[in-house]
Amino acid sequence: MIDAQVHLWEPESKDRPWIDSARGSVHRASFSVADLLAAMTAAGVAKAVLVPPSWVGGWNETCLDAARRFPDRFTVMGRLDVERPLDVEALARWFSVPGMSGIRLTFRRPDDLKLLHEGRADWIWRGADELALPVSIYAPHSTGALGDIARNYPAMRIIVDHLGLDLGFQDATIKDAVDRLCALAVHPNIAVKATSLPSHVSGGYPFPILRDAVTSVVRAFGAERVFWGSDLTRLTCTYDDLISFFVEELPDLKPCERELIMGKALEQWLNFPFEAVDTNEGAHPTTSRSGSKPFA
Repeated sequence: MIDAQVHLWEPESKDRPWIDSARGSVHRASFSVADLLAAMTAAGVAKAVLVPPSWVGGWNETCLDAARRFPDRFTVMGRLDVERPLDVEALARWFSVPGMSGIRLTFRRPDDLKLLHEGRADWIWRGADELALPVSIYAPHSTGALGDIARNYPAMRIIVDHLGLDLGFQDATIKDAVDRLCALAVHPNIAVKATSLPSHVSGGYPFPILRDAVTSVVRAFGAERVFWGSDLTRLTCTYDDLISFFVEELPDLKPCERELIMGKALEQWLNFPFEAVDTNEGAHPTTSRSGSKPFA
């Protein structure tokens, strides 16, 4: 299993102050590679894609250090400063850093949305298209714009984060957002991260609303373009329950589709080859749910 999104970050310091505009998203003081490895081992998760959280700005080093130390466990979708354009050669050098697999961008706050809609991020699309880079985008209120970008830059591999759901979308409001997302399936260069989903429902496992949402997305995009993941530090259930939801509570999926969603499709999209990793034999929630407490 490969988790499509986990944040890693260090405590705020004088040398590394957090971004004021993103402080509202901070939900714990830090989350270390040791914390993550312990959680992954307990849940039987082999690998994870690391994403710096928004409040650290463009500081990718914490995640890249983890990927360098544990190259068989981690790869990184790094952040770029949209307002500091790079030419294609410079972008290629940025991407060539060991452990880097692509770009992660967030367009949710008003100032960030201006960057998207005023074309100031176009230099990223041009460079990513020329280099055929994966770009993971969280823009829950601008789903339509992602379709235009995909059409104009067909070699860029786009990943839509969190099924396109805003942090405030809950229960019945999920369906309209999922319908908008599914309209993007006509673009073969768009894939989807099915991440952070339990935070969007008020009920607990087995998340019947999420069952319909995920099934609709898989039928629209195909399992080869849907990647499960946790967004672990924001997870409102146990890691085991989330995994069991994807493994046990989606009965319409064929075994080959489930294998793609749980990791094979993501490794192909990111060119992150899967090799066997010892994740502590005996801890395997894909066969039965455990009673572990929520990881929060």
